[in-house]
Amino acid sequence: MRLIVLFIWFMLFPAQSAVGKDLNDADKAKALNRQVDLLIGQLSTATDSSFAISTSMDIVKTTVLCDFYDSKPNKKGEVKPKFRQENIKRVAPIRAHVVDGGMYYYNLRRNEDALQVLELYIETADSPLFLNTNQDLGLVTYYASLLSFGMKKYKKAEHYADVALKDNNYAKDAAEIKINCMKHQLTNKKDSAEYIIALLELHDMAPENSSYFTMLMEYYTSSGQEKELGQFVNNELKKDSTNKQLWVLKGETEMKTRMWDDAISSYGKAVAIDSVYIPAIYNIGICYLSKALEMKGNLDSSGEKGTSRKAARMKVREVFSQSQPYLEKAKELDPDMKIVSWAAPLYQVYFVLGEKEKANEVKLILDNSKLLKK
Repeated sequence: MRLIVLFIWFMLFPAQSAVGKDLNDADKAKALNRQVDLLIGQLSTATDSSFAISTSMDIVKTTVLCDFYDSKPNKKGEVKPKFRQENIKRVAPIRAHVVDGGMYYYNLRRNEDALQVLELYIETADSPLFLNTNQDLGLVTYYASLLSFGMKKYKKAEHYADVALKDNNYAKDAAEIKINCMKHQLTNKKDSAEYIIALLELHDMAPENSSYFTMLMEYYTSSGQEKELGQFVNNELKKDSTNKQLWVLKGETEMKTRMWDDAISSYGKAVAIDSVYIPAIYNIGICYLSKALEMKGNLDSSGEKGTSRKAARMKVREVFSQSQPYLEKAKELDPDMKIVSWAAPLYQVYFVLGEKEKANEVKLILDNSKLLKK
């Protein structure tokens, strides 16, 4: 939060200009207090919402500037504010209604206006006039953060989110804004390290919040993070071994390192939790297919002959056949291939196993899907 002095000189400059440069501090305070009287009179007759909001803002600004001069030491060096108590009573309620004005603009999607109004409330929170009054700073800073984030003012949004985090009523939502601000401001390794540490802490505090989990996945699945992803998934599975998505993620990390049997086991755990979980079922089929292709490649390059080669070829065929029921199940559950593209691998399996009729049926599906894409 900016210092109140900066607020006075930059935001309240128009009011300062109106009191005259030749007046002493006491006279300036007196003149500004008269302006407050006039503005309150105007507010009492206001019928237009926008005019009422702008007048309320002017009252708050002018009162804060009045208090600034009113609290200056007199000739004896004493500080005896003359108008403070009266202005606390009459202006504090008006400032509270400024929040309503900000929400009025927010609901109209006049975001720039809404943020300006809410920022006035925030900037005056530390004023001696309002410091000991009931304030909705959590609510106001949360919406100021939300508005700033929507305007891509990430640094400002994070600043307001930090304030909103202190209010238990808004801490959860403010934390989500803050972490998203950090995500948009990653420029170096230090930023990334701070971001992932904060994100992991939030995920631990609110494991039910799927947004944090998704953001962690986005971070860890970026290039060069495979090892970190594996560590994260293993740690998460220790906390909750019934999460099918985690088992699928474990399987995916194992697939990337060609650990086919381990991946099959991980995907099998996901299927045990949800017997119709299409990504897991499909990937078991893909793992068996990939394992068979790898075995075939090794066999072709080995130069092995005779009986041992025949036995090895039978083993390769057996692994190919193991992929078939899983790919067929994926076809049954996802016939239009909206979730997984089962047609090409299933055709390959049918072709290798010599099931020509089934292969031709799938080839027709493949040809039609290619035509649709053109």
